Amino acid sequence: MSERIDANRTTPESTAQHANGHEAPPRKRVRGRSAEAPIHARHHDRAEGLAHSSNQLVAQLNASWRVVGDPLQWKLQRKKGNARKRNSGWRDRSFCRTRDALLRCVREYCGEVEPAALAKLSALPQHHPDEDVSLRGIDCGAISAAARR
Repeated sequence: MSERIDANRTTPESTAQHANGHEAPPRKRVRGRSAEAPIHARHHDRAEGLAHSSNQLVAQLNASWRVVGDPLQWKLQRKKGNARKRNSGWRDRSFCRTRDALLRCVREYCGEVEPAALAKLSALPQHHPDEDVSLRGIDCGAISAAARR
C-alpha cells in the first residue's frame, strides 16, 4: 500500500461488470492523496505568543499561569491546550483593574509562583493605567440617566 495511486489510473477493483456481462467503463478515483501542508519557516521561531497584539506580558508566574496587560486591565491567564494559528493556548481566568485584586486572584488560583514574578506584580501601580483616564471615578449610571432626560 506504499505506492501512490494515480487519480486517473484504473485498478482491477475499479472495473465493474454489468449484469448482461459487458464491462462497464472504468471508474476514476475521485480524490488522490492530499499533499502535506508545508511548515512555515518561522513556525519554530515563534515564541508562545500572545493572543492579541494589544496584550503585553507582565509576568510569567509558572509554567501554567501568566499575567498580561491590555489597555483596560490586567488578565490572569492559564495555559490550556496547544498554540495554533488562531489560538494562543492561553485562556483568560480573571480580569483585574487593581493590583490587590490581581494578587488575590494569583493567590487563589495559581499555586506556586516564581518569586521574581511575584515581585513584578507587587511593583505594579495600585490601579491599572488605562488608556481613557477621563472616565475614571465617574458614575456611568448617572451619565446614562442624564442622557435619558
